[in-house]
Amino acid sequence: MVELEVTWGRTLRVWWAYLWRNLLAIILSGAVGFVGSLLLTFAMIGAGASHQSAAAIVGPAGVVLGLAFSLVPFKLILGKDFGEFRLALVSVRRPMAMPEPSFPHPEPLFADPGPVPDDAPPVLTRRGPPTFGKRV
Repeated sequence: MVELEVTWGRTLRVWWAYLWRNLLAIILSGAVGFVGSLLLTFAMIGAGASHQSAAAIVGPAGVVLGLAFSLVPFKLILGKDFGEFRLALVSVRRPMAMPEPSFPHPEPLFADPGPVPDDAPPVLTRRGPPTFGKRV
C-alpha cells in the first residue's frame, strides 16, 4: 500500500463526491420528512394530542431522520475508486505474524495411502454416502 499526499485536487474530488450525494440525500430526507411529519402530526392530533406536543415530537424525529439519511452518502464514497486513488479504511494495527513451527515436518502430515484393494470395506466420506470397494 502506498500512501498518497493529500492535495487540494484530491480533496476536492472526495468533497464533490460526497457533496452531490449528500444534496440528493437532503432532498430525499426532506420529502420523506415532510410527508412523515404531516401524517404523524395529523395522527397525534386525531388521537387527542395538542398541536404543541405534536410539534415537540415531530421536530426531533425529523432531525434524527435527517442525520440518518446523511450517513448514506458518506458510506457510498467509502471504498470508491477515484481513478488514481481509492478512498479506503486502513487499520493502524499490524496483523500478528504467524510463528514459525518449532520442529520441521520432513514429510506431509496427511500422505496418500496408495492404492486401495478391491475387497476394502466401505469408507465414509464428507462428499456423500459410503462408497464400496474404492476410496474417493
